[in-house]
Amino acid sequence: MPDSDPFVAMCKTRKELKSIIESEAGYISTEATQGFSKRAIASFVAECWREAHKAKPASLPYALGYKEPSQKYYSSAIFCSVESRRDYLAYIKRQEEA
Repeated sequence: MPDSDPFVAMCKTRKELKSIIESEAGYISTEATQGFSKRAIASFVAECWREAHKAKPASLPYALGYKEPSQKYYSSAIFCSVESRRDYLAYIKRQEEA
């Protein structure tokens, strides 16, 4: 199954970020998918939000792993990383040109 296209979003609040992550999880999740509990998503969003507000945020993305019960490992994930305003504006411009 192909991954969805990555996108850049501007979030002014942690609640906005949580909404985006929950939405992405909703596209992926089935009744049995493991890793998308409310607690797991809230913890993931809180850690991503803290990282985004550091003076020098990490360059690698954070990952919220998930799997189906038949799988042995959490081999798939939703990724979240910090982008600059410049990256966001470039993304918006590319979307408008497409």
